[in-house]
Amino acid sequence: MKGKSSKMKKKKEEEEEKRNRKDTRKRRKCRDYSILRVVEFEERFFLRERVCVCV
Repeated sequence: MKGKSSKMKKKKEEEEEKRNRKDTRKRRKCRDYSILRVVEFEERFFLRERVCVCV
């Protein structure tokens, strides 16, 4: 039973990731990008993310 529950947990996490990716795609469609957000990722990488005003 233990192995089965961990599989379910992994599946749930993957579904959440997909959902998050969809959210970012929706945001990109918006035309009004006024804020440019810089996200620090693991100290070395800087991710420039355009943030929509209407979100």
